[in-house]
Amino acid sequence: MAVPGAVADPSVVTTSEVSYSSRGAEVSAYVARPRDEQAAPGLLVIHEAFGRNPHIEDLARRFAAAGYVAIVPDLYHTVGAPPGDDIKQVVAKMSELDDREILSDLQGAIRQLRGDEGGTSVRC
Repeated sequence: MAVPGAVADPSVVTTSEVSYSSRGAEVSAYVARPRDEQAAPGLLVIHEAFGRNPHIEDLARRFAAAGYVAIVPDLYHTVGAPPGDDIKQVVAKMSELDDREILSDLQGAIRQLRGDEGGTSVRC
């Protein structure tokens, strides 16, 4: 049985890894966009508690197949992603995150989408 919204033809999207600066640190991000390279609306995908994982990257590809440029920043870049699926370890990692830093990282992702970072291949 097909998953609702699944990308039936993976050739309609392209994906890449990008990085941008936030508070002097490099933030890595996953970007999925329509293959046609036309300007498209941008979409910020915020990962779940378990971090950027195959499911979240699949969601970004689904948005790309629907015509959006989707970016998924790694919000755990300063503390490291939680190991495995142990909810206690996930909660411990989440508690190490600082709300102001996360907001700064998300603003950096938006600047990356808009092309304000310079040299980006992401166009919206």
